[in-house]
Amino acid sequence: MPESTASAPRLRRPAAAARHEEAEQRLETLLALPVGRRSWLGGRLVLAVAAASAISVSAGVLAWPGARSQGVSISLATMIGAGANCLPPAVLFLGLAALAYAAVPREAAGVAYGLVAVAFLWQLFGALLGALGAIWLFQRRDLTAS
Repeated sequence: MPESTASAPRLRRPAAAARHEEAEQRLETLLALPVGRRSWLGGRLVLAVAAASAISVSAGVLAWPGARSQGVSISLATMIGAGANCLPPAVLFLGLAALAYAAVPREAAGVAYGLVAVAFLWQLFGALLGALGAIWLFQRRDLTAS
């Protein structure tokens, strides 16, 4: 399982936790203060992106000694780049979870987990079945260069 798909559930949890805190009425005290919902959610999202960035970079930094111990000649910068490579999809799924929380707060956790499940299944079966129709798409005459 690729790193981006594996780390995506950890990054959707802030959106699910936000809905849970609101449902349990723990936010009433906080939201009664001069803190708006937008700034509160924005702060949670910034914290989640910062955590995802730290996890991504630390994965690259900590994988580098393991690669070097096995005789692989690779630079630390390349390994940090490889670790940071999973950050864009993780941030995408975090953004989609936040959008679901803004649109349908009660179903946000289900929507977020559903999107990650669909992406995982697409990747799993897409690799097995030839990218779920990508072969058909590229064999069309009107899409190929003459």
